[in-house]
Amino acid sequence: MRRAGPAFAAAVIATAGVVGTAASEDEDDAAADADADRAAALADEADARARAGDYVGAAALFREAHAIEPRPEYQCNVGIAYYKAKELPRAQLYLGVCLTRGSHLPEAFVAQVRAALAAVEDRLRKGDYTPVDVVVAPASAEVSVSSFAAGETFVGARTLWLPFGAHTLEARADGYVTGTAELALSSRAAVTAALTLEPAPVAVEAPAPDAGAAVDVDADAAPVPDEGVGTAVRIEAPAAPSRVPAYVATGATVAAAAATVWLYRRAADAAERAGELTEAEGYAAAAEDARGQRTLAYAGYAVTALAAVTTGYLWWRVTRAPEGGVVVTPAVTEDGAGAGVWVTGGF
Repeated sequence: MRRAGPAFAAAVIATAGVVGTAASEDEDDAAADADADRAAALADEADARARAGDYVGAAALFREAHAIEPRPEYQCNVGIAYYKAKELPRAQLYLGVCLTRGSHLPEAFVAQVRAALAAVEDRLRKGDYTPVDVVVAPASAEVSVSSFAAGETFVGARTLWLPFGAHTLEARADGYVTGTAELALSSRAAVTAALTLEPAPVAVEAPAPDAGAAVDVDADAAPVPDEGVGTAVRIEAPAAPSRVPAYVATGATVAAAAATVWLYRRAADAAERAGELTEAEGYAAAAEDARGQRTLAYAGYAVTALAAVTTGYLWWRVTRAPEGGVVVTPAVTEDGAGAGVWVTGGF
């Protein structure tokens, strides 16, 4: 079993010492030992790259080692490699993570990392960089930055320093919809990037019917038409009211109006004749007859008005009633979130 510690970690400022880790006497898991050996081999290769001056290549190998065996020392080495490569934004990220996770490391080494982080942030403040306060919800969301290498992510809220220009932040978390924030940075003034993720929709599946269960069938229920999904179905509208009552009412109204005119003319003639008679000639009887004729004419007016209202209603009911029917076309769509039923049609 090979458990040598990463050799590059102590080379924060000038030296290339070793931050060792004691061999575990309790590790009996062969798979864990194999992972530790593979991670240590990658760390050795990364150390060789760093000694040759390929600090970016060394950072990539230390990240691979951390992916196999997540020891904070490997993240510290990533930050140191980026510090020496003058990749200041990424050095600031990884040195900060190193201090968060590596508090148990030797005190002298932690002090060197802290001094290196202070030097990096001082250079960032003086350069063309913007401090970005990243705030995420939920706090367990993993954030990636478009200007960083693939896999260079962090979890939760953190302050980043990014060079002037366009950047995209992306946050992911299990059970949530991925969120993004577009940044256009052009000054040293601090900005906030808030990434609040929405819960992912949950597809609810209907329980499958029990193949052995009895199905009750209502014999009196109306039969369901055998129309396939996607087939146009005509739903007939209620029959329009008959026009016959409207025609009859119209004729009655015309007849009532004609009768009323005749009664009015007859009453007028009777009144005229009564006016030409004297008492001796029967004026009283003629006047009484004229009044009776006039009363009949008034009754004719009322009947005509009622007939006109009835006729108007009957014609209104006929003309506003729908004709034909409604044609609808059902269709079923399905995607990763579930299924939906769409109905289209014309009226």
